[in-house]
Amino acid sequence: MAITKLMHINAPKKGVASVHLKNALEYICNEIKTDNGNLVGSINCLPDFSFEQMIQTKKMFGKTGGRQGYHFVISLEPGEGNEKQMFEIIWRFAEEFLCGEYEAVYAVHNDKNHLHGHLVFNSVNMVTGRKYDYKKGDWKDIIQPITNKLCEEYGLSIVPAEYSKEPLNMNRKEWEKEQSWSDVVEADMRYCRSRAKSVDEFLYFMEELGYEVKSGVHISVKAGKMKRSRRLDTLDTEFSKEKLEEYFTEEKYFGDYTEPKIYGNGLALRYKPKSDLQKKYYAKVYRLHVVQKYRFRYHYTRYKEDLEQMHKLQEEYLFLCRKNINSWADVFNAQRAAEKKVAEIDACKKELYKEHAQKKYQYEKDGDAAAFLFHEAE
Repeated sequence: MAITKLMHINAPKKGVASVHLKNALEYICNEIKTDNGNLVGSINCLPDFSFEQMIQTKKMFGKTGGRQGYHFVISLEPGEGNEKQMFEIIWRFAEEFLCGEYEAVYAVHNDKNHLHGHLVFNSVNMVTGRKYDYKKGDWKDIIQPITNKLCEEYGLSIVPAEYSKEPLNMNRKEWEKEQSWSDVVEADMRYCRSRAKSVDEFLYFMEELGYEVKSGVHISVKAGKMKRSRRLDTLDTEFSKEKLEEYFTEEKYFGDYTEPKIYGNGLALRYKPKSDLQKKYYAKVYRLHVVQKYRFRYHYTRYKEDLEQMHKLQEEYLFLCRKNINSWADVFNAQRAAEKKVAEIDACKKELYKEHAQKKYQYEKDGDAAAFLFHEAE
C-alpha cells in the first residue's frame, strides 16, 4: 500500500546546525539510486545548489537554528507502479502540499524491490519567513489523504481508509474486505471477456455473475456488499471501453478462454475423510466448489464471502489430514505446539522491536536521517 512517512531533520546538539539537512539532500540525490540523477527534481531551487539556497533563506529571515527541514518518503507496494508514475506522484505531492512556498528537492529511488519517492524541504517558508509547524493530526487529515488521492488516480493501492479525512464510514476490517474485491472483480472480468463476443455480451455476463454494471465513458461494477463501484480500467487498462471494443473486433485465436478464479487448490479431493470431523469439513468444501463450477447459475458474487470461507475450510481440512487429527484431543495438542512456536517468534520479534526503538531514539536525538533510513532498509 502507498504510505507516507514523515521525518524531522533536527540540528545536532554540537557542531554545524545544518549538517543533517545537507546529508539528507545528498542521500536522496544519490545518482546510484536515481538513475544517474534523471529521477531528481526540485521546487524554488536547483538540485545541485539546493542546500546553499536553503541556508541563504534561513539567514535572510534570521532562523538558522532549531529544526532544519523535513523529509517525507512515499513508498509503493512491491511490483506496483513504474518510475514515471512514482516521479509524477512525488512531484504533484510536493506541489500540492508545499503550495510553492518552500524550497524542496524530490527524487525517486529504484534500488529496492519497491519504488519510493523522497521529498526534503526547508523548514523556513521563503515567502512568509515562518517555520513549517507540524501539528498532531496533519498526517491523518492532510498528508496521507493527498498520497491516497494521487495513488488512486494511478490505480495504486492505498492505506486503510480509517486513516483518511473522508473514510467513507469504513473501519479497517471493512476496508480490507473492500480491497479484497479487486482480485475477484479482475478474475471475473477476464472470465466474462473470454466467453463474450461483444462488449454488450461482456456486460451481460458481468450482470449474470451478480454485478451492478454502469457503462458510460468508463465501465464500473459493484456487487451487493461492495461500498463503492470499481472502474475496470483502473484494475487493468485492457478493460477500458475503447480497448474492449478493439478486443472484440480483432480475430481471436484458439485458447483465449480464461478459466474462472477458483478458491483453493483442489487438493482436498485427494484425501479420503477418515473421521466425522474431517467429513464435516469435506462436505462444506465440496458444496462450495459446486457454486464455483456453475458460476452463472448461482450469481457468483453473492457467495464471495462463502467462497473465502471455503478456502479457509479447505486449508483446515488439509491440515487435519496432514497431521492425522481425528479427535478434539488431537486438535488441542496441535494448538499447544503452535502456541509454543508463536511464543518463540514473539520473543524474537520483541528483540527486533527493541533494537528498532534504540535506533529511532538515536535518530531523534541526533537527527541523522541518512543513518536511520539505512537501518529501516535493513
